[in-house]
Amino acid sequence: MKGKWAIPVIASILILGSLGLIQEADAVPFTATQSGDWDNAATWVGGVPPLLTTSVAVGVEVDIPFDIIVTIPPGVTIHNLGAEITIFTTATLNNFGTINILGGTITSAGTINNFGTIINDEGTIVNDGGTINLVDGGSITFVGFSATINNFIGATIVGGSCGSGTTVNESTNECEADVTQADLNLLQIIIDGLNTLILELQERISQLEEALLGPGNNEYSPDQCTKFQEIAEAQAAKGKNPGPALRSQLVACGLL
Repeated sequence: MKGKWAIPVIASILILGSLGLIQEADAVPFTATQSGDWDNAATWVGGVPPLLTTSVAVGVEVDIPFDIIVTIPPGVTIHNLGAEITIFTTATLNNFGTINILGGTITSAGTINNFGTIINDEGTIVNDGGTINLVDGGSITFVGFSATINNFIGATIVGGSCGSGTTVNESTNECEADVTQADLNLLQIIIDGLNTLILELQERISQLEEALLGPGNNEYSPDQCTKFQEIAEAQAAKGKNPGPALRSQLVACGLL
């Protein structure tokens, strides 16, 4: 039985491997050996990285080494479905087309000049000391809740926003959620509600003071006057003014 199935199984593996349906766990990275276009086989050793189709590319590694410039031409779309693209120091990736990062990663210590569109769909951009230039309307659009861009020390984003839903914080070089008008309206409602609550509490405190201390008179003992003063000081520490009842007590004690 073993001899009967040996040749067909080996043949099947070879066929599947030639179709790209089986990928080794430790796949050899696709490395750019000279500057050129992404879709030009001469740019790479090992052939053009298999990211020009929508096939899943988990485990695929694409390296752009030092001083190499790789250009994605207009009309070309890179589909990063789980691959790892690494741009080394002094290397450059020029994007005039579209990069879809669908669960994959782009790590850059070099430069990304984005003239086109980068769609970060549940993926990660790690800007590790590099520079991302958004040129001539180039944009980064975030899709999904787990899409991220991580900027480390020395990393910069230049030329505009990080895309829809985010903006650049110039002081920290981080992409943050834009505050929309709806957010501001909700914040104003919350602030108005808090102000109303504070006014209601102040009025209620005044009513309680009147009920507990009674109307003011001119015959309070020193201990009572001391107590009134302590209450007024406690309220002042909280930024509050004495209510009508307490004010009359303070006046009667000669403290106001």
